[in-house]
Amino acid sequence: MIFMGSQKYQDENLFFDLVSINGGQSNAYTDSGNTNYHFESTNNNFEQLLDVWSRFFIDPLLKEEQLEREIQAVDSEYVNTLTNEFNRIYGLLNYISDKQHPFNTFSYGNIDSLMKIPKNTYFALREFLQKYYFSENMTLVVKVDSIYLNSTKNKIENLFSQIPSFLEKSRKFQSSFKFNIVY
Repeated sequence: MIFMGSQKYQDENLFFDLVSINGGQSNAYTDSGNTNYHFESTNNNFEQLLDVWSRFFIDPLLKEEQLEREIQAVDSEYVNTLTNEFNRIYGLLNYISDKQHPFNTFSYGNIDSLMKIPKNTYFALREFLQKYYFSENMTLVVKVDSIYLNSTKNKIENLFSQIPSFLEKSRKFQSSFKFNIVY
């Protein structure tokens, strides 16, 4: 859902259209410990692509009306994994592992886990982003031709330094209550 527009670029197809026009591709996947977002493109409009891309992490739109469609896509991917032998073994290992261990969880998204179990999926999504999507949890890798390196490096620093920081978020909270003192 994070690729479906931002406050600055609200057209949910803009990024994919720009990537396609420039002969590129984009995708994402979630592993047990991280989510990897990636794209590749020619150098045409690369700076514009970086700008649009960075906004997904700075101010994603996350429109509630897009949620069901995205959950359907995730569920479709899940259904496709059901006959994969590796995924079946992995699921069995999840199931038989120690019940107290984080590995003992359902490791895919589907209709049940994304729509029926959470009381408010949209709220849970926004809460997840607030909790985990900050600059200290992210690593950015950009590969460009050496002739573009200096200009691209400056552009990247300007764009991606706008991703919210955990430290900035934590400073916003003000309270007279002393959390480091046991009462």
